[in-house]
Amino acid sequence: MITTYYSVVQATDTMTVPIGSLLPGYRCVILDDFSQPVFTGQEGELFVGGVGVFAGYLGRNELTEKALVDIDGEQFYGTGDLVHFDSHGVLYYVGRKDHQVKLHGQRIELGEIERCLLQASSDVSRCVVVKHDDDHLVAYIQSNNMNEERLRQYCRSHLPPFMVPSMFIIVEQLPLNANGKLDRKRLPTPDFSWQHDVHDDDCLPYIRGGFIDCGFWSAYGPSTIHTGCST
Repeated sequence: MITTYYSVVQATDTMTVPIGSLLPGYRCVILDDFSQPVFTGQEGELFVGGVGVFAGYLGRNELTEKALVDIDGEQFYGTGDLVHFDSHGVLYYVGRKDHQVKLHGQRIELGEIERCLLQASSDVSRCVVVKHDDDHLVAYIQSNNMNEERLRQYCRSHLPPFMVPSMFIIVEQLPLNANGKLDRKRLPTPDFSWQHDVHDDDCLPYIRGGFIDCGFWSAYGPSTIHTGCST
């Protein structure tokens, strides 16, 4: 369902391109976590109403109830996209609602960390950040030639401390499914056995290990561990 448009007249590498304005026949509402409309510049979930909104899932009432909400007597579709709008009413995409996690009381947009990692070096061809065991953020980076310390320092200089991954796992290739999408189930399990010897929150390791060979992971284990601690 295409609901917005934006004309790019002149773009630069650093330009943030908005998702634009609504097409004729569509309406939108941006709601916060308490189902209240947001203010200019405030982030919220995008709900779309109008000509393209479907009536529901056939025989799947539970899915329909999750996807569609009634707002002032009109059906709106919850896109799951987090957006904000500027003073001109132009919409900007922030990320996916289901890519947000809470870690130690902080709300974190995983996509923001992934964008930071991709900008860190041209050697990073693909990456994904996941929340592990409710305590850690783990970054999986696809690269053949990446310096872990440089990657960590870049994250530290561009992200708040609570958004810097606890562990970096660099692989030659991230696992994909038959559709060419990331197969999260086949990501190697991080080893946090180092925790019992580490008491400083800044002492966070990175690890280089793992590669895909004939569709199977061969984990080297922590061939390189750096805590960043001075002794």
